[in-house]
Amino acid sequence: MSEENKALTRHIFDEVWGANDVNKVDKYFAANFISHPELPGMPQGSAGVKAQVRMFASALSDTHNVIEDQFAEGDKVAIRWSATARQTGEFVGVPATGKQFKTTAITIYRFKDGKAVEGWTEYNSLEMMQQLGVVPQSAPAAG
Repeated sequence: MSEENKALTRHIFDEVWGANDVNKVDKYFAANFISHPELPGMPQGSAGVKAQVRMFASALSDTHNVIEDQFAEGDKVAIRWSATARQTGEFVGVPATGKQFKTTAITIYRFKDGKAVEGWTEYNSLEMMQQLGVVPQSAPAAG
């Protein structure tokens, strides 16, 4: 089962997030999918995943995602991934900057009956906001 779930995770990463294809969401995500953390203003379930895909597609271009590592045990798959993109539209309340950024993240999916039913994502939002010029870069520590 772990190998099947790893393959499903790669399909989600490539076909949904990599291609910004909302038409593939129902194929890979359960209607009652639970996202952690909940994003403000986004519904839960596959409708929430579709809203996120639309948000990313309207705000980002030149997106390139890479799965750096992938591990599976039981009904869960963890991936460490990176993404580069250019912010060409409003993104999480930030007006378009035209700047390119790179972020890294870890996502864990839990699967049941061939679909993702729950997911957790932690990403380096501070570094991304610094690259977009929203948050100043930290000064090096004296010493």
